[in-house]
Amino acid sequence: AVPTPEKIAEQHELAQKIINTFNAIMEKITFREKYIILKRIKGLTLEDIGIELKITGERVNKIEACAWKKIKKRAKMLSNDEKMLFLEVFNENNSKTLYKFMHSVYGIHSEGLN
Repeated sequence: AVPTPEKIAEQHELAQKIINTFNAIMEKITFREKYIILKRIKGLTLEDIGIELKITGERVNKIEACAWKKIKKRAKMLSNDEKMLFLEVFNENNSKTLYKFMHSVYGIHSEGLN
């Protein structure tokens, strides 16, 4: 079935709300923290990421923990609707979608990150 223009507009509006909510949470996270979260979601180990970034796996773990702490603190400030959107994006069963989302929104690549 072909979606109606109204349905397309509704989906676009929802996607924009998700992006805005995600950006509101992620604005306090550094590029390196976003990169580490993205790579962890993709399934890389702390050691693998450490090799890429030329730091220890233990340091990667500390950076990741700090990033999640910032994310949780920021998420507490959201409205209930924004929290629901955020939880949809961060659904544990949806890590591939989250990876694609972060990659498309932030354009995070391994090149040029040291």
